[in-house]
Amino acid sequence: MTYRRNCGITTAHESENTDSLNDNDEMSQTTKVVYFDLETSGLESSSEILQIAPIGDNIEYSSYILPTKAIPASTTKINGLKFLNGQLYYKNMKVNALNMDNTLKGFSQYLHKISDPCLLVAHNSRFDVPKLVTIINDLDLLDSFKVIQGFSDTLTLFKKELPERSGPGVFKLSTLAKDLIGIEDSDSFHEGAYNVLNTAASQTPENTRKSFTRNPRMRRWPGSAK
Repeated sequence: MTYRRNCGITTAHESENTDSLNDNDEMSQTTKVVYFDLETSGLESSSEILQIAPIGDNIEYSSYILPTKAIPASTTKINGLKFLNGQLYYKNMKVNALNMDNTLKGFSQYLHKISDPCLLVAHNSRFDVPKLVTIINDLDLLDSFKVIQGFSDTLTLFKKELPERSGPGVFKLSTLAKDLIGIEDSDSFHEGAYNVLNTAASQTPENTRKSFTRNPRMRRWPGSAK
């Protein structure tokens, strides 16, 4: 589990989600955006979260999680994470990993330090958010995450703000980072902390920043204050 301050990422403070559950749910003026990314053992509903990596208010956090079962070789080939003899490895280097309960408690503490309330933003949050909500519910920690007002999806925002982009893979995070901020594609895009930094950095162009400051709306997080 690591913290790092002053990461040099400019973040916006409001967000819009075209898939809002309630268009009248406006963000508080004090709400801060926290970008986050998950690395998992696969794309199935039964796959486990292996890393949580958010960044908000120029403070980065990252925690690896010990899985409860083997990581498929196909997943290791993509994200470099391997579980061997009770230890988690990233690109064959042992990493400090916690159990899920301690990781989520650390994540909650991090969010409370950033802002109360905050908005979680991910690239393709339709995958990340349900998985995160499920494990928080399973561990009966929902009350610890009332700091979260809701969530939004940069994939939706990019598609709305950049309608001229077309073709396969043009809205992949690695492709967007290359085109918008000059970051070359690499296998590091399957590491959570690297992903979230580039998600945040990709929001700095004016055409995408506008989507955060116009008609702010969000999808409410389960258990958040009404």
